[in-house]
Amino acid sequence: MSVTVSGLRSHLLEALSTVPSPYELGLTVLLSEAKRTTSIFPHTPVPPKCYQQEILVVLSSNLPLPQSNKINTDTSDTVDPSASSSKTENNDNRKVLVTAISAYLYTFPSNSSSILYISKIDSSGYTPIPLPLTRILIVSFLTYFLDTLPNIRIQLFARAQKQYLFANSSKNLNKKVLSGSGLCKWWKGVYEETIITHMKSRSSSALYVGAQQSNKSQEKEDYKLNYLIPGYEELESLNLLGKGKELPNDLKWSYIPPFNTPIFASSSSKSNTNLPESLATLIPSLPDDPKTRFLEELVTDHFQKNSSSNGNSRRIKRTQPEISDSISLTLDKPDQNGSGTATVKKSKKERELEEELNGRKSSHIALSKLDKKEFWVRIGFRQECGQDVTGFFSLEKSSSPNNAQQNIGRLEENTIKTPLYDEKEDENSKAKIDQPVQRVDTVNSLAPESQNILALSSSSSTEMKLPIKSTKPTSIIQDQSSSIVTISKEPLLRPEILNRLLTALTNLDFADLPLSLEGTDIWLKQAKSIVVGEIGQDNWTKCVGIIKAKEGLLGMNDNGVTRKDRLDEKKEDEVVTMLMPKKKKKKIN
Repeated sequence: MSVTVSGLRSHLLEALSTVPSPYELGLTVLLSEAKRTTSIFPHTPVPPKCYQQEILVVLSSNLPLPQSNKINTDTSDTVDPSASSSKTENNDNRKVLVTAISAYLYTFPSNSSSILYISKIDSSGYTPIPLPLTRILIVSFLTYFLDTLPNIRIQLFARAQKQYLFANSSKNLNKKVLSGSGLCKWWKGVYEETIITHMKSRSSSALYVGAQQSNKSQEKEDYKLNYLIPGYEELESLNLLGKGKELPNDLKWSYIPPFNTPIFASSSSKSNTNLPESLATLIPSLPDDPKTRFLEELVTDHFQKNSSSNGNSRRIKRTQPEISDSISLTLDKPDQNGSGTATVKKSKKERELEEELNGRKSSHIALSKLDKKEFWVRIGFRQECGQDVTGFFSLEKSSSPNNAQQNIGRLEENTIKTPLYDEKEDENSKAKIDQPVQRVDTVNSLAPESQNILALSSSSSTEMKLPIKSTKPTSIIQDQSSSIVTISKEPLLRPEILNRLLTALTNLDFADLPLSLEGTDIWLKQAKSIVVGEIGQDNWTKCVGIIKAKEGLLGMNDNGVTRKDRLDEKKEDEVVTMLMPKKKKKKIN
């Protein structure tokens, strides 16, 4: 199965359609193209083959008309119909952004596994009625990926902040900002609700039940719920977060750190046989994550301690590439005649790759000197984890295939075209081509363990060409039954376009309602203009959706949403009666 914009959009719309909102909701789902990345494991010389996609989900809501416009207090006889119609039209289009989710999806074709990292989630607090839109949206969002991908880890770091995506929204008195313990408790409940919803959908699906009965001996799904509150023992965390809900299939929370087991198998290549076990291949570096910053700090401290011995050589290496694009090195190696020395010329890119490989090896060794238990103990004393209660939450789903599924990570047999990005692509290059991908044996030729960075530097010039951006959007598909990675056409955006829209969202001001209305209008128009210019009007319609207002709802009161028909029934059936109190006779003495 595959992660698609249309599939995610339909799943979210179905969940939001159950919300009893008397006002129309608008949904925008944006997904970037798959980009080849090595930054998720930057401290090992043999990073796994990985593709990164960015996801942005934004929910907006219509607002009720202002009170001044509901009652016409104008007593003049002359009224401009064009002015009144324009005012009505503007009031009908009063929209405000209420919730947004920013996430990353990492796909590893070698073992058909994925990591869904929730980077940021925020609410503006401007919902017209107090409905749990944020909770419904995030539970549906997580459930979709849990239903779709066979092997996935849903990972996040919970840290309370006043605002993440809606700038100055904390000034809105209607926005409820949770404390550290409150946020961790909220996320624990979200994870529990996600796994419960996922299990119910599995058990209620007749198609899935039939498939499970026929393939019961072929595939088995295993689930794990893990969490860790840095600086707290397990009993202390239970007092903070509570016991939680009862989970199906005897599933229980485990108080262990995330990524306790490796995501990919250890490399057996010659360049990695002498490297010890290290945190570099165990803990991924995710965006804006304390684990990432702590790993970088450990590597930096290691280099600073050893800078006295090799500092001069490192400075020489950094200045050498500035001399020329090609440099001659004299090696103690016989030439073709069997005597003398041979001169080997290395290009600028080859030197950069060789320098990066050496740096990765040093980082790998530096991180091997710290045990993983000590790593998680020390991270609890860091400032970002020690000021308030924070938490790491992880939900793992793994499918155990039968022995017949041996072609893990193979590409589709037919030739396909895919615009897979590489981070080392020349930024000045503006050419756009489609790079054909033929059927290959990924176990040998595409496995990252069999090709290290230094081997790439010795490749021919034709082999060194990297795939360049294409205007045809595609997405990675993982077939759960055969573990085949294929490519499908989807309304996907270039990563830089999605980053541009995310940056534009965070630059808006949500300090008060007028500014929020203005910012919402600007962002929605800008998003439509940019996306239509990239992938066309038809594909833009596949990225958006509308949840119509529920008719007959008047709004919220102390008892919840009020239905107009039920309110009328109460008025008709209501009979007011008065009992006259019986006066007692006065006693005469």
